[in-house]
Amino acid sequence: MQKVKWEDKLIVDELKAKGDIFGYEGGAIQYEEDYGVDWRKVLSAGVAQPPTNSTMFDPTLIEPQIFNISMEGWDEQKRQLKRQALTNPKREEEFYRYMSRVVHLDLYGLSQCHYAVFRLSQQRTHGTTEEYVKFVLEVYKRPTFVFYDDDMEYYSDWMYQRGLEAKRDYYVCFKIFPTIKKVVQFIREHKEDILHWDKNYEYTTEVIRKWRAFCRELRWSNRRKIFPGVSEAIDVKLREIYTLLQEAKEHLRNCESIQAAETSEQVLKEMTLLRRKFQKEKNPKAP
Repeated sequence: MQKVKWEDKLIVDELKAKGDIFGYEGGAIQYEEDYGVDWRKVLSAGVAQPPTNSTMFDPTLIEPQIFNISMEGWDEQKRQLKRQALTNPKREEEFYRYMSRVVHLDLYGLSQCHYAVFRLSQQRTHGTTEEYVKFVLEVYKRPTFVFYDDDMEYYSDWMYQRGLEAKRDYYVCFKIFPTIKKVVQFIREHKEDILHWDKNYEYTTEVIRKWRAFCRELRWSNRRKIFPGVSEAIDVKLREIYTLLQEAKEHLRNCESIQAAETSEQVLKEMTLLRRKFQKEKNPKAP
């Protein structure tokens, strides 16, 4: 079956085109008293102003728009369909069709975003969990900001680990904020880094791969000289380049993608010069 309707894609694409950057607002809807409407409104208003000029994918606005119903009416309709679907196979098909449209619309919106803000809490948020892990770690690896105003000891151990895994192992920007105001401030300060994230992230990670291949070629490790074939001068230079590369990784983790790409370019130039120097050492010209 068609997962995302053409008219639904059009709604998202037109919304994205209206702003300079496009964000996703993920968080509990089903179990929130206000369906998660209020915090999304506050965040959307905060990032809409210059210099950010950001539009947001807000499911509490888009889903009622698509089904031509209020959030309260839409929530009750889903509840009725679900109750009937559990005992009636015909209604099960209807529930599946309705919810498939919702799920895949939201996932399409997520795929189009430059960044995402998730409000996490102790509420059950099964959809948010899938969106969060997919966005920060498994697929998109884009800047991910969490608004969490509860005591941090109640932050999900599992979700925290997944965010840290993205940050530590894949150099993704993953940050937790206690207030919406701080989320907005950070986004405003890093608009250009967010806008050009994909290009700069891809470039930086490609340089990281080239660096690792170069080290394997030289049989060199930053921890110790496994093979003593590299001269002291080459070893010193390799350690300098390694330090530069760590800086590039930290720039990504801090949502400084432009600086990450600039530092990575410097790493690539240094590697090229060092390769020539190593070749000269390895194959000196005869006198």
